[in-house]
Amino acid sequence: FRFYSVPAVQVMLDKTQKHMGYIYRSESLSQLLQAGMKVKTFPIFFRNRERGVSNTSLREVRNAFTGIFSIGWEHHFGAKVEPKRLENR
Repeated sequence: FRFYSVPAVQVMLDKTQKHMGYIYRSESLSQLLQAGMKVKTFPIFFRNRERGVSNTSLREVRNAFTGIFSIGWEHHFGAKVEPKRLENR
């Protein structure tokens, strides 16, 4: 699960996502870090699949692989994202 503050949601809404699929979350995380947002993690228990097959295609794996390099480049060398200040209502 992921939980977002209102300013974090505003950052994500203001920035266009370039990547689709599983890599989308990595891009969102990069945008939030660029905007100076704090990120906290907590452990979860993940149980591996026992039956069935993954629906992840080779195309999805390739897109994730190339996407992570693109996101890393943008994170380190791209324009920084400034969070908008929300007015009190």
